[in-house]
Amino acid sequence: MSLINNWLINNLVCPISKLPLVKKKNYFLSKNGEMYPIVNNIPIMIPLHKKPNHFSAYKSLYFSKKIESNKDKKNQYFIETTTMSKLEKKLVYKKLEILNNNKESDLKKNIAIVSGLVAATNGIAYKVSVGNLDELPIPIIPKKINKHLVKPTLDIGCNWGRWSIACSDKKNIIIGIDPSLGAVIAASNLAKIFKVKFIGIVGDARFLPFKNHSVASVISYSVIQHFSRSDVNITVREINRVLKPNGFSAVQMPNKLGLRCLYHQIRRGFRDGKNFEVRYWSLKKLEKVFSYIGKTNFITDCYLGIGLQDTDFKFMSFLGKIALIISRFLKSIPFINSGKFIFSDSVWILSRKNN
Repeated sequence: MSLINNWLINNLVCPISKLPLVKKKNYFLSKNGEMYPIVNNIPIMIPLHKKPNHFSAYKSLYFSKKIESNKDKKNQYFIETTTMSKLEKKLVYKKLEILNNNKESDLKKNIAIVSGLVAATNGIAYKVSVGNLDELPIPIIPKKINKHLVKPTLDIGCNWGRWSIACSDKKNIIIGIDPSLGAVIAASNLAKIFKVKFIGIVGDARFLPFKNHSVASVISYSVIQHFSRSDVNITVREINRVLKPNGFSAVQMPNKLGLRCLYHQIRRGFRDGKNFEVRYWSLKKLEKVFSYIGKTNFITDCYLGIGLQDTDFKFMSFLGKIALIISRFLKSIPFINSGKFIFSDSVWILSRKNN
């Protein structure tokens, strides 16, 4: 049994009861009778009796049942379970058809899938890259975070594996969890290509299907910001539960005092978010919530947007590039990027679990 499969068997539990699972041929079975199908070697760990907070979870459950009943074996990538719009799906299917006819590499095919997801995972500044990617936009993790990402690392909301690949090295094991089966399949495919030790799981961040104290570090980017405030609290408690003593978490969230964040709040009349809209937080409230894990502090992510990464300049729109240049300049000013007086639109919340 491989190191990765061994970790999975030893640490996967029912997301609701947290009871151990028994692996059958094509599903996991909990002691209370709950069945969790396995599709393309990926466990579908979405709770059946809890309302998902994202529509892709419904689609993942639906298509996992279709493949289980042998009705949809040709659906290799499960694109219908992703967040792509109809137009984005059309562009991806067309590109995949061309690549298949030309017998192109698996890497090019998976980049084609990412090209349909990039605006959703990376932000509005990346819309010009939809259907037009020739390489993957992999970010560089800040040194203050990367040095603490020790194995195994849990990537919450991994989608196509952008941050999983970014925080991988030869020693680390990355566990990626996301409600979209198609996104996790893309992440698993890319992990194989880049030789990343990756375990893909379809699941819900509010109901992590792992034993207590099973991971050493957690990273999450541009995901928990979409949760309701009560769901954020639930997720933080789940992060704390699965972290080992002295474990580390790095979670990106929006700062309500950021210029771009203020603009969006004004546009919607300062009402709170609904469904999967972004919720804007004060640093004081974020510190209070994440201090449940342990000592918490902040570092700047970016200004004038949420998700602007230095390595992604060539993938952005013209206005996105301008915003990134300004963001780089503002990040170089020490007194507005430290302590509790950070005015960037996006921040990293760094928490160290108490022993």
